[in-house]
Amino acid sequence: MKKHTERYRRKKPVKGGRRTGLGVSVLLSVGILGMSLSQVMVWAAPKAGGAGEEVGEASQIKAARSASELFEDGQEKEESFSQEVSADSKEAAQAFAEKEIGREQPEPFLVAIDAGHGGVDSGCMGKTAQEKELNLQIALELEKELTQKGYRVLLLREKDEFQDKLDRVEIANSYQADVFVSIHQNTYEGRDKTVGGIETWYDGTDASRDNQRLALLVHRETVKSTGARGRGVIESTELYVASKTLMPACLIETGFLSNPQEEKLLVSADYQKKLAEGIARGIELYFHPGLMYVPFEEAPWSLAGTEAVTEAR
Repeated sequence: MKKHTERYRRKKPVKGGRRTGLGVSVLLSVGILGMSLSQVMVWAAPKAGGAGEEVGEASQIKAARSASELFEDGQEKEESFSQEVSADSKEAAQAFAEKEIGREQPEPFLVAIDAGHGGVDSGCMGKTAQEKELNLQIALELEKELTQKGYRVLLLREKDEFQDKLDRVEIANSYQADVFVSIHQNTYEGRDKTVGGIETWYDGTDASRDNQRLALLVHRETVKSTGARGRGVIESTELYVASKTLMPACLIETGFLSNPQEEKLLVSADYQKKLAEGIARGIELYFHPGLMYVPFEEAPWSLAGTEAVTEAR
């Protein structure tokens, strides 16, 4: 549009000029001024007397006025054209924006969080802490972490209430969650109160669900974020919630309530946040493996380097 404007302005009539037949004829070309043939003849052949000069002067003024009007008309047309183009551009931009807004965007991944036990089922007990309470507190913190990362979260238990494990699985399946993570606490019934650490469980019978990779990533990142002892990633078919879900699933035991030092940590809001950050980081790496860089021999899809469970549960 800028070039178009410049080209048009170069056609602006030149002011002044001689009153000769040839000069005026060139100046007053029919294509530019749009004058009638009589107007050209009157101006091109001026009389010698005063009346003739007056007629020639009037004709010249009229011709100049016509040229000016023509130029102004051209400017108006150009401005109108610019406005039309601008309006068209705005309409096109608006149509594009509406199309983009209307286009179905892929939904964020849905993470099902299972806070183990609840209600009359308190789970294991520490000196003062109850497993069901800690599980829910960590689950709520994990919900915050995942929401901040842009994930959708399905909390299977939001308060202290009993919920059958069959119902938990059915709800997660009906919502078609993308992954399922169950949070629990551990205990050791022997005399040794120093037994502690994090364990992560999964069902390895269904390779299509990729349970092992989820368990390894969640375990690895949670151990890293807390500095706790990693007791290993364990395969088992006896955990209903990890076996009957249709999506990748794992169950993490975040610590031992039979260990006084770990119990003290587990009731701490700061430590619960570290646990939630580690679990969330593992989930994120599961969905976005490109975010992770580790040596090949330490890759999370390999069991090499994970500590075997050697202590009694």
